[in-house]
Amino acid sequence: MEAEYGGARLAVFRLGRLALIITLAAATVVFYLGGWQGPWLPPWAWSAIKILVITATMLMTGRLMPRIREAQLLAWCWKLGIPLALLNIFLVGVLVLVFP
Repeated sequence: MEAEYGGARLAVFRLGRLALIITLAAATVVFYLGGWQGPWLPPWAWSAIKILVITATMLMTGRLMPRIREAQLLAWCWKLGIPLALLNIFLVGVLVLVFP
């Protein structure tokens, strides 16, 4: 079953997507970019500028990056993700044994 959205449903869908992107950008600013801290402007302005930059970056990379199908993503996870996770577990175990 394929869903075609138009009118109000499309507007609500796009508004929800934009709200999610802005929320993720705000969380990124708070957790990784120092939140409201900055040298010259008031704290609310620094937060707003950082959130706008992260939001624009997310929207631009979404337009520029190719879409990945589910089968391709699963293949990447099996071939790359699981071996890297096992390597990470091994390295952490070695570090715990070497540096108690």
